[in-house]
Amino acid sequence: MTAETAVRDAQAAMPGTGNTQLPSIQRRLLAALAVTGLLWSLAAIVAVSLVVRHEVDEVLDQGLKEAAEIIYGVFQLNPALMAPGSRGTLPAPPHLEQLVWQLLDAQGHVLLRSHRAPSQPLLPAQQEGFVHTPGWRVYALPAPAAALPPAAPAGTLAVAHPDRERREARHEALLYPAVATTLLGLLAIVWLRHRTRRELQPLFDLAEQVRHHDPLGRAPSLPPATRDELAPVHDAIDELSQRLAQRVAREQAFSAHAAHALRTPLATVVANLAAAQQRVEDPQTRALLQRSRQATHRLRSVVSALLTLFRSGSQPSIQPVSLSTLVSQLPFDMLQVHVSEGAPPAGQEPRQLLVDPDLLSAALANLLDNAQRHKAQHVWIEGDSTPDDGYRITLCDDGDGMDDAQRARLQSALDSEDYAALPGLGLMLDDLVARAHGGRCRLSPPRQEQATGSHIVLTLRRQRRV
Repeated sequence: MTAETAVRDAQAAMPGTGNTQLPSIQRRLLAALAVTGLLWSLAAIVAVSLVVRHEVDEVLDQGLKEAAEIIYGVFQLNPALMAPGSRGTLPAPPHLEQLVWQLLDAQGHVLLRSHRAPSQPLLPAQQEGFVHTPGWRVYALPAPAAALPPAAPAGTLAVAHPDRERREARHEALLYPAVATTLLGLLAIVWLRHRTRRELQPLFDLAEQVRHHDPLGRAPSLPPATRDELAPVHDAIDELSQRLAQRVAREQAFSAHAAHALRTPLATVVANLAAAQQRVEDPQTRALLQRSRQATHRLRSVVSALLTLFRSGSQPSIQPVSLSTLVSQLPFDMLQVHVSEGAPPAGQEPRQLLVDPDLLSAALANLLDNAQRHKAQHVWIEGDSTPDDGYRITLCDDGDGMDDAQRARLQSALDSEDYAALPGLGLMLDDLVARAHGGRCRLSPPRQEQATGSHIVLTLRRQRRV
């Protein structure tokens, strides 16, 4: 396990890094608040409607009764002022009446009525108290004798309120509280939603901190927790980061020591094979020693690649170097390598790359080794700038190459960093080196002028020298 792989696996298990759609606490809480607010508003409206209906009816009935008693007193005290007009109505200019009244004789005939009262009797027969007739709410009481003609021994005073007006009063009395209750409920939902998001924001902040947290970097601990409830999660992540950093440090130390312990005897073996090859005159023996030297060189490349893999999890050591210089220092005895860099402006030196020379050399050496193992004889390495001020290194060879299906499968594994699906260390090393420089490794189809071969592109972002 490399440092980068270990850190990536640990961060994948941390909050906010998965792709699975899980139930959201925020959405569930907001939905519960919305449903609660709506149900509360509905219950309040129903309760208010029942109370308002009862209270409005009670107030209207009380007003109806008091109006009847006042009219009764007016008739009793001022009978001469209530002489009927030409059509049996009380003389008055046209006006809007909310209450109407009728003075009925014992047979139910209308003797006198208010301006807007109907000409037909409000009561079918002599009655007392509250009576509901079609379209009217009526309160009846015995008429005062002073208001009746001498020939009429008894009569009824009926005061009525139209049902339409009562319904309108109930509707208006209910409408305004209902609107106010609904608006208050909506405002409460909006406010609670704002407060919920604000209270959950520290959780999102913690997830963002974990997403960018590098246990092997300069700040191995997360910033302090901002909420008491998040402190256990914060402490658990810090403990996990410390265990991870210790584990990666042990693995890096072991790999570095192991690789170093291998490089020294390998260098000795290479030197001894070279000396033996010079002293032996038998052609077959010399050829055998040459193959042994090549195998040893390849073993040294594997050791260097392993060192590079473990170094790729740390900060690259950025230095200026040219692509042609890097390639010239690589071993490619059986390959013809052609290097071309983007032409610099007139009068200027070729562009210097700001890269980690060891990492990029290991990646290029691995690409050349892969080309040689796939029967390539020529390799073309091109370097040019990208529009975003980065750098692109393209390597093409005339080897066996790969088909479209294999290329798509390997590219998918590189994009998702599923290095276990790659055949060996080669592409994994190239991708890790490119990612260490802020770039990627891409596999492209062969160019039109090539019948076979591989076409690999390493993109590198512009680095700052540390």
